[in-house]
Amino acid sequence: MRIERVTAHAFGPLSDATLDLGPGMTLVYGPNEAGKSSWHAALYAGLCGVRRGKGQPVVADREFRDDHKPWDGERWDAEVLVRLADGRRIEIRQDLACRVDSRATDVALGTDVSSEIMFDGSPDGSRWLGLDRRAFLATACINQAQLLAISDDPGLLQEHIQRAAATRGTDATAAAALDRLETFRRVQVGEDRANSTKPLHRAKLELDEALRDLGTAQRKHAAFLEAAAESDAAGDRADRAEAGQRLPVAAVAADRAAVARARADRAAELEARHPEGAPAGFAASDDLGNRVASALDAWDHRPTTVALDGPSAGALELELRGLPAMPTGDLDLADEVLQARTDYERRLEARRLAAEPPTEGPTEPAAHGDIELPPAAESEGRPGGSTSRRPLVLATGAVGAAVIGLEALALGFQVVSAVLVFIAATLAAAAIVDRRIAVPGRPAGAGAAGVDAAAAARLEMARREAERERASRASAVIVAERSAALRDAEATLAAVLTAHGTVTDPDADLEAAFRQYRADCRSRAELAREAGRAVALQEAIVARQDLENRARERTERLAAIEGDLRALSSDAGIAGAPETDPAANASTLREWLDRHNQETGTREAALLEWRELQTLLDGRTPADLEEDAIRLDGRARERAAGLDPATIVAARATLGSDPDRKLADLETVANESRAEAAREAGRLAEIERGLPSVAEAEELAEAARTEVDRVTDLDVVLQTTMRLLREAEKRIHRDLAPLLGAAIAAQLPRISGGRYVEAAVNPADLAIRVKTADGGQWRDAKRLSHGTREQIYLLLRLAMTQHLVREDEVAPLLCDEVTVQSDQRRATQLLELLHEVSQDRQVVVFTHDERALAWAETALDGDADRLIRLEEAA
Repeated sequence: MRIERVTAHAFGPLSDATLDLGPGMTLVYGPNEAGKSSWHAALYAGLCGVRRGKGQPVVADREFRDDHKPWDGERWDAEVLVRLADGRRIEIRQDLACRVDSRATDVALGTDVSSEIMFDGSPDGSRWLGLDRRAFLATACINQAQLLAISDDPGLLQEHIQRAAATRGTDATAAAALDRLETFRRVQVGEDRANSTKPLHRAKLELDEALRDLGTAQRKHAAFLEAAAESDAAGDRADRAEAGQRLPVAAVAADRAAVARARADRAAELEARHPEGAPAGFAASDDLGNRVASALDAWDHRPTTVALDGPSAGALELELRGLPAMPTGDLDLADEVLQARTDYERRLEARRLAAEPPTEGPTEPAAHGDIELPPAAESEGRPGGSTSRRPLVLATGAVGAAVIGLEALALGFQVVSAVLVFIAATLAAAAIVDRRIAVPGRPAGAGAAGVDAAAAARLEMARREAERERASRASAVIVAERSAALRDAEATLAAVLTAHGTVTDPDADLEAAFRQYRADCRSRAELAREAGRAVALQEAIVARQDLENRARERTERLAAIEGDLRALSSDAGIAGAPETDPAANASTLREWLDRHNQETGTREAALLEWRELQTLLDGRTPADLEEDAIRLDGRARERAAGLDPATIVAARATLGSDPDRKLADLETVANESRAEAAREAGRLAEIERGLPSVAEAEELAEAARTEVDRVTDLDVVLQTTMRLLREAEKRIHRDLAPLLGAAIAAQLPRISGGRYVEAAVNPADLAIRVKTADGGQWRDAKRLSHGTREQIYLLLRLAMTQHLVREDEVAPLLCDEVTVQSDQRRATQLLELLHEVSQDRQVVVFTHDERALAWAETALDGDADRLIRLEEAA
C-alpha cells in the first residue's frame, strides 16, 4: 500500500489543504506551529478513520478528537488516495464528526468498496494490511512522544502476533484455539447443565444442536452455490458487454478515419487552387451592399400606420376632470333608519286606536225603553223577560276586555294589560252568576214579576255604568302609555336621521325629514354612479395614449426607412433616383443590388473557398492533416482486426446521429456490468469466508450420535483442550520471537554505533533485551539512554510492520519527529535507515529538525522521493 495524496478538508488548523506524497520517502519539513503533527494525524485519520460504536468513546478517541477537531464549525473530515498492491486506487473519505458519510471508493470503477474494510462501524484502510486502526497506530504510525507506547499495551497486538505466526506454518493461533474451546464448552455444557443433570439428556441436546448446525451449513452451502451462479452470470454479462463495445468502437474509428481522410484531401485540393494565398480584390465585408440589403429588408417589413378613431387622450382627460367627486353618506336607505321609521308608524297607529271611543251596545234592556215593567201578557210569553239577555252582554264585555288586554301586553303596556284582564275576569264571573239565576220557571204573579223586573233593570243599569267607568279609566291609562312610547319612537327616529345626515329639530316634521333623507340618498347614488365612471375613463386614457404612441413610433420608423432609401440611392450613385416615391426608390435599389451581387459572386466564392481551407487547417498545415488521416486509419485497422468488415458497416448504422454518446452509453453499461460482476464476486468471497463445511457438520452430527455413551469424558476433553491452547501459545511465541529479534539485530549496530549487536524480543510483553559487542550481559532496552531505546523500539516497529502485515501487502511508515532525541551522527544514520526502508515501503517523515532538512536536500531522489516545505506549500 502506498498513500499518493492526503487532503485535510477540515482537520485541526488545516482547511481544504493537500499534500502529494512520493512513492519512496517523503520528508515534510516545517517550523513549530506549521501543522506537521496535524498532517501526521490527518494521514492516520484519513486512512483508518475513528471508531463508530455504541456508548461513549474511549479515552484515547476523546483525546484525539480534542487535539485535532477544528475549533470552528461542525466539519471534521480528511481524505487519502491509496494504491494497493493489486493495482487498485482507492479514495477513502472519512467523516470524523458525524461518522456516517465515511466511504471507500474504487477510483477506476467508481464503486463503493467500504464493505471490504469496515471495522468498529467505519471504514479502516489498515484492514487491507491485515491490521486494524489501533494496531496500525501502535506499529506503522510513529509519533516521537509515543515511540515506547507499543510496550505499554502489548495485548493490543497479541491477535496480530498470533495470526502472523500462524501464517508461517505453525499450529492454530491461541485465539483460534480459544474459539474452539468456547464453542466446545457452549455445545457440550452451555446452559444445558442448569436444565438437566442427566448426561444422556445433555448429549441429546448436543445432537439437536449438531443437526441444526448441519441444516445451517446445508442452507449456507445452497446459498453459496446460488451466489456462485449469480457471480458467473454477472461475469458473463460483463464479458458480453465488453465484447459488445468492439464493433461500435471499430465503426467509430473507421468513420473518424474517413472524415480525417476527406478533410486532408479537401485541404490539399483547396490549397492547390489558391497557391498564392488569400484571394485579393474583395473586401471581407461588403458594407454598402449589406446596408442596401438591410434597408430593402426594412422596407419589405415596414410598419403599417395606425388608424386613430374616436376621442383623443386629451379629450378623455377633460371628460375625466369634469366628473364629480365620490359623495359621502348613504346611497341606499339604511336598515336602522327603516327600522326606526317602522317602529314610529306602528306606535303612532297604536296610540290612534287607543284614543278612539269604544263601541258600546244598548244601555237599556232590549224590550224596554225605560225601567217600567212590560205588560203581563208579554212577560208571560218570554219567561225570564229581559233578564235572560244580561249574561250574554256580560260575556261579550269580558271577551272585549280580554282582547284589548292581550293587545296592550303585546305592545309592552303591562299595567294596562293587567287591569283589562282583571275586568274581563270580573265580567265573566258576573255573566256566570246571572246565567244561573235566570233559569226558566213557573210564571209568577203579575205583581211579583213586575217588582223583580224593575229591580233587575236597575241593577243592570248600575252595573253597566260601573263597567263604562272602569273602561274609561283603562282607556286613559292605555292612551298615556302609548303616547309615551310614541315619543320615544319619535326621538329614536330623529336621532337616527340626524346620524345619517338629515338634521331634524325637536319640532320638525319627522315624515318630511324622512322624505328628505330618502331624496338625499337617491341624489348621492346618482352622483356615485357618475363618479364611478372615473376608473373606466382612466383605463381608456391609458389605452388611447398607448395607441397614439404606437402610431407616432410607426410614422417615425417609416420616415426613417424612406430616408435610408434616399441616402443609399445617393451612395450607390444611382442617377435620377426619385426623391418622393419610396416604392420606386426601393425598386431601383433592388435592381442595383442584384447587379452588385452578380459582380461579386465569383470573388465571394473564391473567398469562401479560402475560408473553408482556413477552417479545415485550423492553424495547421495540410501535411499535419495528412498525418492525422494516416494515424486514424492505422487506429481504425487496429480496432477492426479480427472483425468482419460487413459487421462493422452494420454496427455503424446502429450508432445513430450521436456516436460518441452511443459509445459512452456502451462504456457505461460495460463498467456497470463489470462493477456488478465485482460486487457479486465480493459477495461470493464474503459468503465463502464464513461458509461452514457440510461434511464437517455431518461428521459432527454423527459424532454427537456416538457421544451419547461418552458424556462422562467431558472433563477429560476440556483439560485436553486447555493443554492444546497453552502449547499453541508457547509455539507462537517461540516462532515469532526469533524473527523480531533478528530483524532488530540486523540494524542494531548501525543505530547504536556498533555498541549493541544482538537483540531478543518477548512477544508476550514486547520487552526487548540487547547484548553488547564485547560479549557482555543482556540489558533491558528500557534501561538505556532515551535516544537509544527510542531508536531500538523504532526498529521493533519496523520489524512488526514487516511481519504483522499480510504477505501480499506492504505497510507505509508514518513518522513524526523521530530524530529529535538523536545526536547528529545517529540522526543521520536513522534517516539513512529510513531511506533504505523506503526502497521497499513508503516512508513519510514529519520534522522541524534542520539537520533532517539538510540531509534531505542532498540525499532524497527526485523520482521516488519528495521534500515538502510546509511554509512553501502554505
